[in-house]
Amino acid sequence: MLKQIINIFILLLIVLVLLITIITLEQSADIIIEKILPILKYLLLVFEELRQNSIVIDTFYFIANNLFISLCFVFISFLVILIMTHFILGKQSKLKGDIYELQNISKFKILWLNLLFFALLFFIILLSYSLILKVFYIFTPEFYESREDFSHHIPYTYRGIKFFDNRNYEVYHIISFLLSFFVLMIIFFAYLIKVFIMKNKSIDKLAKILEAREISLDRKNLTTKEKNALFAIEEMAIASSMPLPRVFIMLKEKGINALCTGERFGKKDEKIAIFITKGALNFFNKEELQAVIGHEFSHAFHKDVALNLKLFSLIFALNCISLIGDIMLRGLSKTNTSKSKDRNKALAVLGAIALVFFILGALGTLFARILQASISRQKEYLADVSSVQYTRNPQALINALKKLILFQKKTNINNTKAKDCAHMFFLKAFDGILATHPSLEKRIKYLEKHFGSY
Repeated sequence: MLKQIINIFILLLIVLVLLITIITLEQSADIIIEKILPILKYLLLVFEELRQNSIVIDTFYFIANNLFISLCFVFISFLVILIMTHFILGKQSKLKGDIYELQNISKFKILWLNLLFFALLFFIILLSYSLILKVFYIFTPEFYESREDFSHHIPYTYRGIKFFDNRNYEVYHIISFLLSFFVLMIIFFAYLIKVFIMKNKSIDKLAKILEAREISLDRKNLTTKEKNALFAIEEMAIASSMPLPRVFIMLKEKGINALCTGERFGKKDEKIAIFITKGALNFFNKEELQAVIGHEFSHAFHKDVALNLKLFSLIFALNCISLIGDIMLRGLSKTNTSKSKDRNKALAVLGAIALVFFILGALGTLFARILQASISRQKEYLADVSSVQYTRNPQALINALKKLILFQKKTNINNTKAKDCAHMFFLKAFDGILATHPSLEKRIKYLEKHFGSY
């Protein structure tokens, strides 16, 4: 049902793009514009007044209306952000063994990486406006015939509409603004839909996917290893001031791993669950297992699962832009050209706009995944430090990680349906370029540097 709603939502967005463009380029454009132009002109007058009273808005308007300046602005901003990120992520604690300073540094790094998502969204909206505006200019014949005089807005009549006279040359700007606002709405509503879907994924459904069995002290026939795990979880719940979570054992997984998840985040009946593989249960001794569970409790305490839910929803939303562009391009590729120049021009404009959507969506998704992976890696460092705080035994976690270096291939999860949960695991569950976890060597080096003689 929810998947059908998403498909209908995407189709409606595509239809809206087609309508906005077609009615502007076809015969009905003059009628439509005659009706809405007075309202839009009033809004433009309000905007002009804001421009006069705000240097920031005036500067943004100047940048957005020139594609070359927009690209230069994005490129320079990207370099500045890259340099700042390098210094921020390289910040280290001055005092050895200061748990709270390490936690504050990690939280600041995570906050900075989260803020970069807003910068990414800003760049996407800015470039969408500039690129779409450029598309309309390029597909105007007058642009090629009078390049030198283009800045003077030479009148160009199409279907009875004068696009570049002093009275309504702003039509292209209006359409470009509407389409860039449309991109923003795609991101916003797709994000809300994905959050709604993921929030309704219960712990029991995840347990079914991971083929895990719930254990508790009330159950009979518990093994010694399972009892030790439950006792360790009780101790970590007290140390972290967290309620007791539900505990599941992934019986079919011989890999050495664990994860923390939950449901109904931010509500009074919020629930947390910890999943442990059979391999981890048999591999770790009591102290090492306690350290691993303390790591997972940090994810619960710092609301990491809820944050990841939002990040994955944003990545999904950005991917929707690329998907819409791809669907439009596929549809237009099957459309035959005609003898009508106006119709061919409309198809060319639609194709160019679809290409803008596809490229911006693909690039946005790529950079969002890079940011999400970076945040996840910082969360792992924070969880390691928090585990030391809860157990007061850094050597247990260091020993657990050192033992795992000899068995790195055994950390993989065989269940392919668990790929969506890769970011939640204690260790890297799947290989790939955008790894959600730092290497074991880096984590050991980090702990030994700060807690070597703790």
